[in-house]
Amino acid sequence: MIKVLVVDDEIRQRQSIIKHVGWQELRMNVIGEAEDADQALKQFEAPDVLITDIRLMGSSGLELAADMRRRNPKLKVVMVTGYEQFEYAKTALDIGVEAFLVKPIDFARLEQVLLQIADGLEQERQLQAKLQGYAYKERASFLDDLLHGLLNEVEDHTLERQAMQYGLFADAAPRAVIVAVCSEEDAEWAKVMGDCAQMAFDGQVEAHVTTARQQMAFIVRAGTRDVWFGNALERFAESLMEAGVPGIAIGIGGDAASPSELANSYRHAVSAVNQRKLGVKGPLYNWEQLIGDRKRSHAQGIVQRAIDYMNDNYMNNLSLRSVADAVYLSPNYLGALLRSELGTSFTDQLVAIRVARAKELLLAPDLKLYEVAERVGYQNFGHFSNLFKRMTGFTPKDYRQFQSMPGNE
Repeated sequence: MIKVLVVDDEIRQRQSIIKHVGWQELRMNVIGEAEDADQALKQFEAPDVLITDIRLMGSSGLELAADMRRRNPKLKVVMVTGYEQFEYAKTALDIGVEAFLVKPIDFARLEQVLLQIADGLEQERQLQAKLQGYAYKERASFLDDLLHGLLNEVEDHTLERQAMQYGLFADAAPRAVIVAVCSEEDAEWAKVMGDCAQMAFDGQVEAHVTTARQQMAFIVRAGTRDVWFGNALERFAESLMEAGVPGIAIGIGGDAASPSELANSYRHAVSAVNQRKLGVKGPLYNWEQLIGDRKRSHAQGIVQRAIDYMNDNYMNNLSLRSVADAVYLSPNYLGALLRSELGTSFTDQLVAIRVARAKELLLAPDLKLYEVAERVGYQNFGHFSNLFKRMTGFTPKDYRQFQSMPGNE
């Protein structure tokens, strides 16, 4: 409905206008009345149409119209006067008054003027909606191209300027792309996901776009390592599940410091959310965590191959280089992996393997102590004995005697 404010210092005149006009047919609604400019400016709702007497207590209707027009340039104004004061006509035209009516008011004429205003406002709103639709489609197209890496050839400064035109990256804060997927294609679910994201991230969703069937991408103004971001993600997932969005999965990409980095963040988010197809449980899938898991898994695999090689060859003259060569790594890298994954050095790990095997061999009474040392890779028995005692608290001889005691077998 079109909102109308009636201003006149005569209450009868105000009531007459309100009573004798068919507001419903005009698609209009009187939201208030006032006797002067002060009351008019204090109205809670801003009107679309102002009907005012040209003479008011304390100021003129022209001044009121000009003041309200500064606040709302689209305001439509109908002036009413008790005299044919045409000296006001030029001023009225200057501020864009739609009509100038003389009292006593011809209500048929007033309704005709208001109908023209209503039709004009409707046309303006339709045009505005169409323009907004074009702008939304243009923005959505830009975002879609940006996230899919189709603008990678555009220079960074040009891309940043274009992004700012669409309300993106207006400041230096990092952004992250979140991809939300549900198991049913439904426009209503897309709206629910958008609403839940805005609430969960407290208005920090800078943009969102449907990037594929059943999939939406959200650009969030936050760093993924922020505690706030993690809490917001949990709220987002919980709100989607509470809303009943079916088969929800949320992928989180890495931080993007500029528009050109959003494509990587989006790609990572999609890769993360696709983990659900591999049986990984959701609903949250963090790219950096998954990458970390993959790196850890890869590192653990390398370390295990190195340990297996050491277990199979502990009796030989092993070195960090010989083991590194066996698993196709540099000695420094293998040494670093052993420290990060096992918390120990190569030498200590080799000693632990050899001592563990020596403890088994010492249970065989027919083997001499120096033979045990040689079988686990030590030609110098004294060196072996010192290492064994450091690891177990026993000399090899004492360990054998201790294990041979009743109850220690």
